Amino acid sequence: MFKNCHGGYFHGGRYGCSEYARKCYIECPMCNEKWCCRLCHNKAHSDHQIPRKEVVAMQCKMCGEEQDVSKVCIRCGVVMADYYCDICHLFDCPPPELYIYHCADCGECRKAPVGKPLVHCHACKTCVYTDPPHTCFKYPLKGALCSICGKDMYSSREQASFSFCHHWAHKSCLEARVKSEWAKDVVPTCPTCQKSIVNLEKVDKMIKKKLSEEETEEETLMPKQRIFCYECEEESEVPYHSRFHKCSHCGHYNTRVISGEEEE
Repeated sequence: MFKNCHGGYFHGGRYGCSEYARKCYIECPMCNEKWCCRLCHNKAHSDHQIPRKEVVAMQCKMCGEEQDVSKVCIRCGVVMADYYCDICHLFDCPPPELYIYHCADCGECRKAPVGKPLVHCHACKTCVYTDPPHTCFKYPLKGALCSICGKDMYSSREQASFSFCHHWAHKSCLEARVKSEWAKDVVPTCPTCQKSIVNLEKVDKMIKKKLSEEETEEETLMPKQRIFCYECEEESEVPYHSRFHKCSHCGHYNTRVISGEEEE
């Protein structure tokens, strides 16, 4: 009865998968396989993904009836999920603390905590919280790629965030990059603009502390180095150091050495 069906389980009175709670399989229009959700399908296939808005068929998990995609089974009458969008073909039973709705302006379904309403900002081209009051982003989310992993931000289910440089990135990508860059003793920067993705005041304090502990007589005798600052985009000549160089203009350490050898 459930030929060519994949994914999904029943546990604690809940049908679905690790991503969604639902009582149906959706059929991929590309390969005709039936999966509990598009995400489970996409993890198993590297050559194609389910175009969810093109899904036209499903199979009820209760009675096995194959039918056009809809909220209610035409055979046994079971409701597939508490929430169903006939545009995105999204089925889900969100927990009591969350609600789902379809934003006509975004063209996507959105999920948010109950009591924290989202509204569509036409300048930013996405839905935003009204509390605290929204300040428009420098770069619209729609069409943006994660500045770190390069994947699409607008359709991603991962939490979106933007750093101090205002470029978008997945929160998990930002956290991983900050950890990785600090491990190398360098200022965590945005791959797109090279500006800092963390609070520069905190960075400056940390580096100053390191410098006060590490200064050697050998370094004080070395020739000066010419540096370029990614924050103010100015050049300056500064004392030699093996790792950190403070910009003479803005006072930050997000810099790189552009020359430092003694002239012959």
